[in-house]
Parts: sequence; C-alpha cells; structure tokens
Amino acid sequence: MEIKNLNKEGLANLKQEIEDRLKIIEIKEVEIEKESISSLENGDKIFGIRLSFGGHRLEEPDELNGAVDIIDYCIVTDVNLRGESDDFRITISHPTEALGVSASLSKKDYESEYCYLNLNTFKTGYDSFFTLKPKTWKDDLIRMLNKDIEDRKKYFQRALDLLNSKVNLFIDSEEKINEYL
Repeated sequence: MEIKNLNKEGLANLKQEIEDRLKIIEIKEVEIEKESISSLENGDKIFGIRLSFGGHRLEEPDELNGAVDIIDYCIVTDVNLRGESDDFRITISHPTEALGVSASLSKKDYESEYCYLNLNTFKTGYDSFFTLKPKTWKDDLIRMLNKDIEDRKKYFQRALDLLNSKVNLFIDSEEKINEYL
C-alpha cells in the first residue's frame, strides 16, 4: 500500500485503523494486577470473551446457533461502589469492538471473585465472560456457570415460596369467602 496514493478518506481510515491497533497493543502489554472484580478501578484491564448469536431478534430461532467471535482484553470504564450499599456498579468495554457489560453486582459475592459471567436465557444477542485470570478461563467459566445456576435456583425458590404464601392467604380466608357465598 502506497500512502502517497491514498486520498483524504483513505488516509483517515488508515489513521483510525492504526489508532485502534495501537489501543489493542497497549491493552495487551499491561499485566493484570488486581485480584478481585470489586477491587477494579477505571482504566484497569480485564480479559473478555464474547459469545454471539447474531444480534437480538424479535423472534427466537428454534436452534441454539452461536459462536465465540471476540476474544480480547477490555477496559473498566466505570466503577461505582455506591457507598454503604450492598452492591456496586461496574462497566467494562472494549476500545474498538462491541464487547462489554454494565452490571450491578453484590459486594459480598465479588470481593474475592476474579471473574464474571454475563449469561442470559435467550437464543439471540450476546453473552460474555470476563476474568482477571485468563489462563484458567475454562475452569472458571464452568465454576461461574454452576454458581449462576445455584443463585438462580435460590432466587426462583424464593419466588415460588412467595407464591405459595400468597395462595395460603387465600386459603386462610376460606371462612370469610364461604360466608360471602
């Protein structure tokens, strides 16, 4: 490629491509020093993997058809510890790709946790996994899936218990209801 032969638009595109590539190189040269998600600060780096299902669609396909399409280091762009709150907010993004997440996480759960799994139950869109220890990503991904499943079971069990309690309130009012009839 001869730079002399490029027009203004071609030069601008080349400049952007060079700047994007430099950002990626800069990210990869930095060692990850933090030990937990809750200790991250703006500008810190974290390894990320994105699983893509071709974007969001109004109608879900019958089959699960996705693939890992982005693997790279990302930047923490915002951390809000929310003072005395039990949770904190974190935003992670990639400088040039559509890879990132913004989530509220439990301080208790993430004060010693070094990875985060952003997984939903849709067959479209994107899921992602972030870790401060890239070399153990596979074991950590499976561990986080098991943790996510247990957390969801607890959440749904609380919801089921609430439904049962509400129905019991109806049943406890049987005499009142029957008097009306």
